[in-house]
Amino acid sequence: MLDLPSRNPARHRHGTRPHHRFDEMETNVTGETLDEVDSRERVARPPAPLGSAAIKLGVATVVGHAFSYAFSLVLSRALGPADFGALGALLGLGVVATVPAVALQTEVARLVAVAPSRATARRGYRLSWLIGSALGVFMVALTWPLTTLFRLDSPLSVLLLAAGLVPVSVIAARQGVLLGRGAFGWLALVTVLVPGLRLISAGVAAVVDLGVAGALGLQAVATWVGLAVVVIMMPVPRRRPTDSVSGHSSDPRLSGVLKAGSSLLGLLVLANVDVLLARVFLSDTQSGIYAVGALGAKIVFWGSQFVALLVFPRVARRQGGRRLV
Repeated sequence: MLDLPSRNPARHRHGTRPHHRFDEMETNVTGETLDEVDSRERVARPPAPLGSAAIKLGVATVVGHAFSYAFSLVLSRALGPADFGALGALLGLGVVATVPAVALQTEVARLVAVAPSRATARRGYRLSWLIGSALGVFMVALTWPLTTLFRLDSPLSVLLLAAGLVPVSVIAARQGVLLGRGAFGWLALVTVLVPGLRLISAGVAAVVDLGVAGALGLQAVATWVGLAVVVIMMPVPRRRPTDSVSGHSSDPRLSGVLKAGSSLLGLLVLANVDVLLARVFLSDTQSGIYAVGALGAKIVFWGSQFVALLVFPRVARRQGGRRLV
């Protein structure tokens, strides 16, 4: 069970031991739920210092991207340029396909930052399964065109890529809850967890010499294992009679995800389309060499991501949920 930090000083003033579990809720002497008290008092309290949070997220971001970089390097040496060109194109396509998942993370974080409640988290988790499943089905529908376009040996590679998209969306929703509540330590842990598991899968694929499909299959398994760990840390909050009824403004909806994803889509497409085009227009070997060379640019592109994660909940909270972020 994930223990999330409590920001409600009222618990200490009444001499009770603070509860940190996400699925627990009490009422104070006025009859308000602690989620309501936290939401009301959040505006009046000065924000916590960003120093420690910046260090945690900064280190986690560097380590996570180092793991991702090592993942690609290990497989590039094991597969060779021709096969790695195919793998690089599929991985780039997978990043673009995660736009709805990243948008869901942003929307859930915004709503939780403004009005934290178990109902918001539950709806975000359910929506994440819907989005992840839709992404997987959409990728399966593109199996034969992608197999031809990227000159793949087998359609199995695309199917295994699709299998790994579902858990990405579900993990993103839980990261959104952590981000919205300002639980940067736990968010840093999740940020490192999945890339670390994928790096292990790359090592196994390289040793066993499983090829492109095998590497993608083990990556999908690693992502599902990461999801299992995150779910154990953050189980779906149980509904209780004391839960306040969530208003429509605090419900994660597809419309909000689409609005958040509209700005992310162009960014991620521009960051990954070069590797896809290289696979289409260059030879197999040349596309693999290009994919290896593009790794450094990806590190520079994503290196400062943690800065936006730090300030996002505060901006959303101060704007009272208005969609300015």
